[in-house]
Amino acid sequence: NFPYMTRHTVLWAREVFDNTYFNDPHNANEYLTKKDFLEKASKNRVSYIETLRSIASTLKTSRPLSFQDCIRWARLLFEEKFNNRIQQLLHNFPESMETST
Repeated sequence: NFPYMTRHTVLWAREVFDNTYFNDPHNANEYLTKKDFLEKASKNRVSYIETLRSIASTLKTSRPLSFQDCIRWARLLFEEKFNNRIQQLLHNFPESMETST
């Protein structure tokens, strides 16, 4: 889905912010501090796999261990969200492209 209304981009930005700075760290913290977290999370089959992925990413894959790692993580996140994805959209939907609607 292409975000053609300002409201769409605001909702997208809020979702990215919430997932990056609240939901993912919160899930990782709950996993580390509550013994029954996985059991409770498994009851929601729709989001369970995504929750496990976010925990693995937060604690293992993209976990910054130093200040330099934090800077690198932020830069790569910015590059992916605000450069690579935009470049891909522009490639898929060039300015000269016209839609049928």
